[in-house]
Amino acid sequence: MVSPGVRNPNLKYIAVIKVIGVGGGGTNAVNRM
Repeated sequence: MVSPGVRNPNLKYIAVIKVIGVGGGGTNAVNRM
């Protein structure tokens, strides 16, 4: 996950949304970005 994330910002963005989404909910993830 790390290598693709660094090479493709879009994948990293999705990964961050998923991680935050699990802990704080999708709405909070969108608001932070």
